[in-house]
Amino acid sequence: MASFTEKKDSCDFTKVAENVWKLVVRFPFGMREVNCYLFKGEKGYTIVDTGDCHETAKETWNKVLASVFPIEKIVLTHSHPDHLGLAKWLKEKYSVPVFMSDASWQAMQETKSRFAASHDKYEAVLQKHGGPALPKRNFAREIPKYDFEPDGLFKNGEQVLLGDDPYEAIRTPGHAPDHFCFYNRKEQILVLGDHVLKDLSPIVAAWSENDKNPLGDYFDSLDRIKDLPAKVALPGHGGLIGDVKARAESIRMRGFAYRQGFRRAINIGQAANRADVFPTYIGIGLGRFGIYNQL
Repeated sequence: MASFTEKKDSCDFTKVAENVWKLVVRFPFGMREVNCYLFKGEKGYTIVDTGDCHETAKETWNKVLASVFPIEKIVLTHSHPDHLGLAKWLKEKYSVPVFMSDASWQAMQETKSRFAASHDKYEAVLQKHGGPALPKRNFAREIPKYDFEPDGLFKNGEQVLLGDDPYEAIRTPGHAPDHFCFYNRKEQILVLGDHVLKDLSPIVAAWSENDKNPLGDYFDSLDRIKDLPAKVALPGHGGLIGDVKARAESIRMRGFAYRQGFRRAINIGQAANRADVFPTYIGIGLGRFGIYNQL
């Protein structure tokens, strides 16, 4: 179980371990909030993940940084916008260096290209079937979040300083191909990002044509971290996790059950008419793989 009880103030700024604080950053879209973590060191605080780009989130950071400044650096778990969306803003406003994995840097470039190309692709489909023109702003608004260069890159297995303490960078693809967890063996603190969540089922999806088997990658990644002794486990959303291994096993078992459901749906379609599988597939997908699925 976690050694520290979460203690909240009015800003949802919570001490969760010695020299470690959790900050809940909110924004009115997507997952609506993300857990960011601040690790205190002699040179300042290390921020892990930033929240998405919105004025509400910026106000939260301005309020917190007025009291905990200086910030030494930012470290990112992965390149999804709710985790890096304010990295560029923090880097520019507070002159803070940003560090990410080599995989995240590559994923950022692919994401920018994909957003730029997606508009024309989807608009062509709509117009082919008599639909309206598709506003470019719906796609272009995401690109500026990725329009910065990191100050340093880390690789799988390397040590990353969070505050003054070394954490092993552990690549855990599945939720995102570039996802990383961080583990301090001495203090038994595990930074999970979106790899394992307490009350939600992490989204596991093929984000691009390069993602061949994200669910298989995810299960392999669960095995990579589930046996690590963790007194404090810090997820990217929701509350702290007391037993990482039990939670990982629960997610795995539900995942296997859902996959069997998809296979049954596919078999139904193959036995009858392939068109018949579509509503069954969608029913299972929306009913059991929703973003806010409670497990």
